[in-house]
Amino acid sequence: MKEKNCRKIQIADVHLTRVYLLCLFGYLFSQIITEFHRTVWITILLYSMLGLGVVVGICKLIRWKEYIHSKYGFIIILLLLSYLFSIFMNYKYAFATNIKHWIILTMAIVISYFYANTENINKDIYVGMKILIHVMNICVIISIIQLLMGYGKIESYGYYHMKSGFIENRLWGVFIDPNHGSTLSVIVCYLCVYIMKKSNSLLKRIYYGFTIAIQVMYIAFSDSRTAQVCIAVSMIFYICCTGLKKICKKNIINCFLLIFISCIIGIGCAALPKAIQKVYNVAIERANLNQEVNIEVDGNVQENVIEQVETGNDRTIKRTYDLGKDVSNQRFDIWKSGIEIFCKSPIYGVALFGAREFAEEHLPDTYILRDNVYFSQFHNEVLDVAVAQGIIGLVIFILMAILFIVYVIKGFIAEEKNYLAYLTGITVLLCLCIKMMFQQGIMYMYNPDIVIFWMTLSYLVANITEKNNKK
Repeated sequence: MKEKNCRKIQIADVHLTRVYLLCLFGYLFSQIITEFHRTVWITILLYSMLGLGVVVGICKLIRWKEYIHSKYGFIIILLLLSYLFSIFMNYKYAFATNIKHWIILTMAIVISYFYANTENINKDIYVGMKILIHVMNICVIISIIQLLMGYGKIESYGYYHMKSGFIENRLWGVFIDPNHGSTLSVIVCYLCVYIMKKSNSLLKRIYYGFTIAIQVMYIAFSDSRTAQVCIAVSMIFYICCTGLKKICKKNIINCFLLIFISCIIGIGCAALPKAIQKVYNVAIERANLNQEVNIEVDGNVQENVIEQVETGNDRTIKRTYDLGKDVSNQRFDIWKSGIEIFCKSPIYGVALFGAREFAEEHLPDTYILRDNVYFSQFHNEVLDVAVAQGIIGLVIFILMAILFIVYVIKGFIAEEKNYLAYLTGITVLLCLCIKMMFQQGIMYMYNPDIVIFWMTLSYLVANITEKNNKK
């Protein structure tokens, strides 16, 4: 009887985990889609996700003996507990918001990472990969249609603007931030390459080839420098690793030649979006379409604050509007504010969503409090951890990163059969880590990076661990 009940709990755990992950992905992805922002759809997904998360959490607690052996799971739990400790130590600053975020974050990371067996994560990661590709195709196609129609929309919420379509000489499309969409496009391209290499179906290869083409177009039209850095670094890594086993074992000259060729190809691929932009700009200028942009400014805003935003009628792709003499696009000033806040509370941080309130009390002149900007996070995940959780959290975070990097790379080097799958997974993680240097990623912002990162990491670690246990 007891064995039968355990079996029922196991089946419920597996299936409910999958439903939860679908709700989680839907909720997080909706957060980066402009049209879903502040809608009842997000509320429905949130409560569905929380309800399922509680049930799945109970199932996992009952089966804790099967999950306790998850590699380096203890350090993930330590990082989450460090965040909770920081929240209670800074209860004066946005306590309710921080607690709510901690609950959602903990559920997302724990359920995405902790798997009882390798078979389940392998199935889930493959299905999740297909879902991401199809959803991104829909989003990118709609975005490109917005570009062709000359559609742009701005919703003003007082201190910030929700943009969609073609705005300020770049394609935002359906995404709340072009950097989110373009980074996901880079990831989707690598997933498509993996499927095309594994598939013998001509129709599938055509479909995934088409997917790569439209994703590259979105990267070009969004003019995301973050995506260009992702392309350059990840392509160099991908090509080096692809030739690693065949070339580098022969002699050192071939090794250096491979690295050189990889750098050339990586830089060339990163330059491809700029080349597409130039072709597009020439076509627009020759077609004389620069006077056909339709900008809709929505003034139905929170707190009845209405701001008119200058958009212009130039349909060419360019980014000179926001760079000027500041190549970092305000990031250096934001990072400086983060360092100032960290120095004021270095041990246990300020709990991230309380950073502005903390700054108002202790650093009223810091950059993130200026009238013309509103930043609650610091566009760098490492700095976010330092500000949110202080030295305690930062040390745990760095230790976690070192442990996982060493473990995954060692397993990757030793792998033969699933080398391509491991390479694709590591490249996906690399893209997300590059993005983390310029934006929020896997810890403090509601976006699909969280579930993609932790499930991919779980897939790699689980498969490497299983192989090591068989030796």
